Amino acid sequence: MTDPTIRAILDASAVIAFRRGLDDVGEVIVAVADEGGYVLGPPELDLAEAARVVADQARLLALLVNHRRC
Repeated sequence: MTDPTIRAILDASAVIAFRRGLDDVGEVIVAVADEGGYVLGPPELDLAEAARVVADQARLLALLVNHRRC
């Protein structure tokens, strides 16, 4: 088994933008997935920071956890 190729790492601002529907973040995730790479979810501190501003925290986490390339 080979290690997954990480092509991008989301930070708090990317997580907030992704949750708010900003196309730029989604486009990066799609482009990375198309190349067979993976997007690494945010470090815990960034996720905690994003959770302070995002109202629907459960949905945000589900979006990231359930994405096939995150």
